[in-house]
Amino acid sequence: MADEYASLENGITRFELHPTEQSFLPCHGTVCSPGRFRASFHCCANQHCPDFFISFVHIGVIQQTFFVRGPKHNDGFTLIELLVVIAIVGILSSILLPGLAQAKDKAKAIVCLNNLKQWGAAAHLFAADNQDLLPRDGSVGTKSTNNAWYIDLPRALGVPTYVELPWLTNSENMPERSIWICPANTNRGTGLNLFHYALNPGVNKTGSNSLGQVKISSIPNPNAVVWMFDTKNNTPTGSAGAVHTNLHNRGAQFVFLDGHVARFKSAEYYNFIKREAITNNPALVWDP
Repeated sequence: MADEYASLENGITRFELHPTEQSFLPCHGTVCSPGRFRASFHCCANQHCPDFFISFVHIGVIQQTFFVRGPKHNDGFTLIELLVVIAIVGILSSILLPGLAQAKDKAKAIVCLNNLKQWGAAAHLFAADNQDLLPRDGSVGTKSTNNAWYIDLPRALGVPTYVELPWLTNSENMPERSIWICPANTNRGTGLNLFHYALNPGVNKTGSNSLGQVKISSIPNPNAVVWMFDTKNNTPTGSAGAVHTNLHNRGAQFVFLDGHVARFKSAEYYNFIKREAITNNPALVWDP
């Protein structure tokens, strides 16, 4: 019977009273059909989304109730609001991202210092077990399988030696996190070597595993003598010219013969005008 005064499309998706019979109030009220039906309606609290419950009443008895969904409104951002949001995000990014990058770099530097600290401790462990002697340097081409620092010091720490590592000569094989790898150094295998830390050959003055060793107690001022450092050359040994100049906020980190570690700015060990290493810095002794 309600069909005489209303049309229903797609179930409850849309319900309309005929225009000649309608008289709507803002939020709730009655729509009357002269002498026959009365349609009571009530919309939701949000007047921007007027959903209606409409009941048809005939002689005091509810004949049928419909739920009428109001028209959809576009509640999206305006262009100005969108531009304001984009501007705020840009400002926050410019403030936060540099701080996050600095925190990440600092974390990498801490890991690197810890690696060098372990290499310094390994030298003292080796000396304690070998009559105060330091390990031999070993050959530059990593042909040594015995009597080289990259063999003896890992054994002192109980970790795999360099020749046992799967990634040493394969540039496509990413090395795992270990004491061999500085997380800030992007150098990878060259097909021959992959060393992020190099030994100072000036300490025991042996470039081959066939030569002798020196006692750690015989070296003066061990707190200033460079033992190992961040290298740029991927080789197991290196002098002052092999120190990396662009790690850890444009510098490099060192472990000294007494076991302590420190970071130095590149200007403290490299002359960029002359393009040569600085070897007379009393805090970085290369040839004791």
